[in-house]
Amino acid sequence: MKVSPAVATKADCLAVGVYSDGSLTPTARALDAASRGAVRAAIKSGDASGKRGATLLLRSLAHVSAPRVLLVGLGAAAEFSDKAFADAVRAAVRNAGNSVRDLALAALDWKVKGHDSGWQARMVAMVARDAVFRSDELKSRKEDDAHSPARVILAAAQVDGAAAAGLRQGVAIANGMALTKRLGNLPANICTPDYLGQQARKLQRDWGIGSGVPYPPKVPTAVAAAQSGDSDHNPADGQMGATRWNTPSVAGKTWPVDAEPRSRKTSLPSFLATRCVIVLSRRDTV
Repeated sequence: MKVSPAVATKADCLAVGVYSDGSLTPTARALDAASRGAVRAAIKSGDASGKRGATLLLRSLAHVSAPRVLLVGLGAAAEFSDKAFADAVRAAVRNAGNSVRDLALAALDWKVKGHDSGWQARMVAMVARDAVFRSDELKSRKEDDAHSPARVILAAAQVDGAAAAGLRQGVAIANGMALTKRLGNLPANICTPDYLGQQARKLQRDWGIGSGVPYPPKVPTAVAAAQSGDSDHNPADGQMGATRWNTPSVAGKTWPVDAEPRSRKTSLPSFLATRCVIVLSRRDTV
């Protein structure tokens, strides 16, 4: 999260929102004033429609630190919903430009009724991570990710504790989702119960999270399997790994906490932050 005036935000690209009726979000207005009407000129010319998901990239605006400004269409302000917010974040990440490494999103301006800045920050982290997720781990020729931002920054005009907390939670959830999708996309001959157990133990080593087999399965012995004619029996088929992280409760609520993993200096919320139980289990059934 980066706190600075919009015109002074340092990033390869700064994404701001515009509505379909031509109205601007606060950050877009600030950039328009600094650039002497460049943003409104783009809307007036029809280059920027403000339609939901539409984008327009402006370059080298006067008196703006970011070399690129991406206008992201938010649609009608009265109809700006949860899904519209996610669509706007996704559009910004996917259309920032091939050479953009640092993308700053002024998404706290994109107000959704019934949600605070913590929710906005959490959604930015989750949607942005999902937008760049690829499942090419086993491909001999991996997809070129040069067109995806290496870092997404949440730009804010002032310090916002709720947004900072929401961002940490969002990164944690996004990392958990990415791990789940990665494991789910692996073929059964690789993502075996033993492999899942290894992943659970890795989480335990890196983050100090409890790991074990909470519900010991009833697996027939090799002798019993042979007697029953189950020649394909593998003792590992019934294994299941589970990891658990419980955050402390204060006044009946559960809060994320910061902690250093055992292997590197990074806060725990950068991987797993909320009360959760992750069950790693895979067994093909007919």
